[in-house]
Amino acid sequence: MNYHAHVFFDLAQEPYIQQLRIKLCERFSPEIFTGRLLLKAVGPLPKPMFQIEFEQHFLDEVILQLTDLFSDFPVLIHPLIEDEYLAHTEHAKWLGESLVLHLDQL
Repeated sequence: MNYHAHVFFDLAQEPYIQQLRIKLCERFSPEIFTGRLLLKAVGPLPKPMFQIEFEQHFLDEVILQLTDLFSDFPVLIHPLIEDEYLAHTEHAKWLGESLVLHLDQL
């Protein structure tokens, strides 16, 4: 099973988040994909963010690194399953502040 992690930020934090994202990429295994910054809300996601995609066996490593580098930012972690509503609700885990998702856009 694969997972997504979404690290949310405010636009004023873009330079800082970009530096932290680079540090994160340096720490991760090459098998963990770290996407570019998206500077607007997309779909059910309510704020600018970047996405990380990884396999389940990397879950503990991803949580450890995100907790270390992004403790001041909301982070949503969810499995990639057919039912996106359940993935973003019942099966989701938040690190830091939980945000209200636009679930009607799933």
